[in-house]
Amino acid sequence: MKIAVSTVPYVPYYDLFDAIKAGANLGFRIFEIPGDRPQAWPKDLRHRERQKIRDYMQENGLAAEIISIDGSYLLGPGLCSEEEYVRNDYFSYIQDLIELGYDLGCSKLIMLPGRPLLKTSPIRARELAIRAIGSCSDFAKDYGITVCVENTPYASGFFDTPTKMRDLLEDISKSNLRVRLDPCHCNVSKTSFEDFCEAFKGKIASVGLHDNNGDADSHLPIGQGTVKHKTAIESLRQVGYDDTLTIEILPFEGWSVKQVEKFLNDSKKIVEGFL
Repeated sequence: MKIAVSTVPYVPYYDLFDAIKAGANLGFRIFEIPGDRPQAWPKDLRHRERQKIRDYMQENGLAAEIISIDGSYLLGPGLCSEEEYVRNDYFSYIQDLIELGYDLGCSKLIMLPGRPLLKTSPIRARELAIRAIGSCSDFAKDYGITVCVENTPYASGFFDTPTKMRDLLEDISKSNLRVRLDPCHCNVSKTSFEDFCEAFKGKIASVGLHDNNGDADSHLPIGQGTVKHKTAIESLRQVGYDDTLTIEILPFEGWSVKQVEKFLNDSKKIVEGFL
């Protein structure tokens, strides 16, 4: 398994180009890029800027592997909204994100269809999610990009249990649709990461690593919470997973960039020790 890093800890300090440079200086070679401001909102990055970033990565043996959705879309109703204009806005953003990922050399998109509002019936929400993920997968396929949906720490979506997640993916049935697994989300939802690994053997395309204390999806530095990362990595080995482990900690208010880099370095060393 290889270690990657999300550029999100650098959001308060650097644009995308400088965030990648900073991560490379810490020894990271593979990057996940969240599609949000101020780093990678698709309409903010012109072709010339995209080419500059890609050229730098190619010249220095780096790779942008993953593009992921912005947190505001993750938490909102998104493609599960009853309102057509909301769905259209989200789908347009996903299309722009896929095109940005393609320009940067990414091979994977991490997305969720959104969290349905209480007024939306579960049957209708599921129908909208199936349609939405299918449409995104079809669009991404033309760019050679794999769409990955992620297990979630909350029960108001579709991916908090292996059964719900597997059933939905079987109903969508797209050749470029895979899963991103996150043991830290299991720590919040009190579900078994081992069960997720077994349920999606051969279909896991990405894994996210951070930490929490089981009470919230806080994305702490690894080692500062109660997530059993060593056990999670062993579960991945048991099902033959040999792809990237992406460290994705969030920058907390008051951290300096030196603290961020210390936490990233410490997290990287812990994961290297488990490997």
